Amino acid sequence: MMNSNFPTGTVTFLFTDIEGSTHLWERYPEAMKAALARHDGLLRQAIESNSGRVIKTTSDGCHAVFASAAEGMLAAVAAQKALLAEPWAETSPVKVRMALHTGEAELREGDYYGPALNRAARLMAVAHGGQVLLSAITADLVQEQLPAGTTLRDLGEHRLKDLVRSERVFQLALPDLPADFPPLKSLNAFPNNLPIQLTSFVGRENRNFQTVMTSELGHIARHTGDMKEARRIYQETIRGWQDLGNRSAIAHQLECFAFIAVAEEEPERAIKLFGAAEALREKINSPMTDYERVEYDKEVAQLRSLLHELDFNTLWAEGRALTMEQAIEFALN
Repeated sequence: MMNSNFPTGTVTFLFTDIEGSTHLWERYPEAMKAALARHDGLLRQAIESNSGRVIKTTSDGCHAVFASAAEGMLAAVAAQKALLAEPWAETSPVKVRMALHTGEAELREGDYYGPALNRAARLMAVAHGGQVLLSAITADLVQEQLPAGTTLRDLGEHRLKDLVRSERVFQLALPDLPADFPPLKSLNAFPNNLPIQLTSFVGRENRNFQTVMTSELGHIARHTGDMKEARRIYQETIRGWQDLGNRSAIAHQLECFAFIAVAEEEPERAIKLFGAAEALREKINSPMTDYERVEYDKEVAQLRSLLHELDFNTLWAEGRALTMEQAIEFALN
């Protein structure tokens, strides 16, 4: 992709995500196809009408960039108003969490790279559906340009996963839109958590904690559509779990590699990975959580629809026949 017309230097990123999208897909499997298309259209219209560019769309959100913080803020306002006004006749209301952060990033072949994107993604992850959050720098840039009746609520300092520096978070309070939400889902909500960054990791418990936190970065990258970064992180963490002997975590990481394969349209690879993970879970008697099961069932059902049943079963059996070590090497290669 070419870089023409993409802003460079210090830019503002908008990250969005549908709250409870997996549940919506489970409850309204057919209606969600049209609802997601409508959601994408409303977001794109709001972004482009405020001089923004959609960098990429994910399965349930998007990532956009703006030359100015004010344009990003106005796009978020327009998007939330459009989403609230939409009737959503065939599904429950589609509620979208949004976050804006401003910083420098490297533009390369139509995509952006750098810490600013990580902070924007983590800020979005702590929001609730219908809520728009701003980092301190973005809030400072837009405070003199807010639409009539719109205010900024100071939500205080919050620790975000795997970021050394906490963030002072602000919420856009919009006229005629919901403004009261539960507490942010930041690490402040879990006061007994260990500090995110430790100067040294001594002993098995701290190694386990470090690997858990790194895995979370992979999940965030995957859910925001950055499959390359997610794969890089999972390649690191699956080795970590192997060193720690945590076979349950290895099974889940194999499933995460499979999710990436589905996203990258490699169904045969995904099926073998899912088969390998299933066999490992059965061997160690480690069933999925209900939360993990929802995403898993959705992706496996999609794969079944793509291949003939005999081909699907053959690939699944090939995956189940792999040893744990063979499955790890297959995931890594």
